[in-house]
Amino acid sequence: MPTYNRAAQIGDAIDSVVAQTHTDWELLVIDDGSDDETSAAMVRYAADERIRFVQNGRGGVSSARNAGLELASGSVIAFLDTDNSWDPEFLALMVAELDRSGSPIGYSAMQSRQNGSVVYYRGDRFDLDEMQSGNYVDLNVLCHRRHLVDDGARFDTELRRMVDWDYLLNISRGRDVAFAPFIGATYELHNSEDQISTREPYLYRKVISARHDAGGPSCAHHDARTTIQNLTLDFAVCLSAPRDKRNAWGDHHFGVGLAQALERRGHNTHVYYHDEKVGRKHDVMISLRGLTGHERPPNALHVMWSISHPELLTWDDIDRCDIFFSASFTWPRFLDWVSEKPHHVLPQATDRARFHPHVDRTRNDEVLFVGNSRQEDRPMVTGAAAIGLPLSVYGGGWHDRVPDAMIKGEYLPNEELSRRYASSGLVLNDHWDSMRDF
Repeated sequence: MPTYNRAAQIGDAIDSVVAQTHTDWELLVIDDGSDDETSAAMVRYAADERIRFVQNGRGGVSSARNAGLELASGSVIAFLDTDNSWDPEFLALMVAELDRSGSPIGYSAMQSRQNGSVVYYRGDRFDLDEMQSGNYVDLNVLCHRRHLVDDGARFDTELRRMVDWDYLLNISRGRDVAFAPFIGATYELHNSEDQISTREPYLYRKVISARHDAGGPSCAHHDARTTIQNLTLDFAVCLSAPRDKRNAWGDHHFGVGLAQALERRGHNTHVYYHDEKVGRKHDVMISLRGLTGHERPPNALHVMWSISHPELLTWDDIDRCDIFFSASFTWPRFLDWVSEKPHHVLPQATDRARFHPHVDRTRNDEVLFVGNSRQEDRPMVTGAAAIGLPLSVYGGGWHDRVPDAMIKGEYLPNEELSRRYASSGLVLNDHWDSMRDF
């Protein structure tokens, strides 16, 4: 039984084990680094020698389950999560089914309940081909013989979702699997983000299906990282720029360049602007986060890349994404203190097909700035104008801020930027104050 900050729920799950009519069992509760009252909740079970409470560092649910597999001493292995409870006859009936069938693996049906009512049932006879396309066996009603662990059965710690489906496909290949047709467990549904199975991104489904494809070699030869690298994924690239004014926004050109780079790697992409709803069938949603964000579709892996306006991000914005990148070397160090969300430094990049050295360039004395005024005095630009530098400004909102003679146009095509930058004597570039601060 892995647990992380489930002090309020863990008692019901443990009580369902204590209530088993089959009394020859051991329960290994593996605490995955909880910082709530889990330890206090376990005190009332201290007198039961069949229950062991093991406190591990934070490693994730797969790491916790693997720790339990290493410590287990029984001849039959079963699994129970803290938001599930077993029927009192579960262990007795499953041990009897394994003995009757001679199968090393068995499972029962289960039910899910919400607000006191049954929402759905889950369970059917085992078919490996059917299991390739989707999992219908719940880990909380699965049992198998100990020798599978001795043969190397473990949960993949590189996967964050659908680890139970991956585990079952791994252990069932080439083995008989028995189905016991009774309701062995109940899963309590809550409107809670801490329930792992509240959201299962399509990406994980693709990874599991690909690494266990029926015509391929054993899954042991397909690690998750290699499998992902060989998949064709569907990306949503989400921008803060409005579609009707996109050409005037650097975010647009940056996002299109990113989409094209992904397409060169063989993936499919769709670019969304700030006033557009993201489709529901994408594997990965990449938010190039600036002024605004997008509503996340329910089954996409959400990658947020903060490239501007970090002061507009809330802690909830960061915690709701799956992976957080920042175009800053200092902000991630601050996040180390306040958030458990995985975060990484990822500086802004450029499109080498568009921006590259020009061997035939001829440089002039022009001081070039390309960008909108943002309805305020940008000191680098107004300062250059004030001291009389030969300034050329391309962008909107500059009238009454710099002399009209210095305003060369409201827009410079992105395709021309590289050569204009290369030929100018000086190129001006600045950032918002918040971007400097972060």
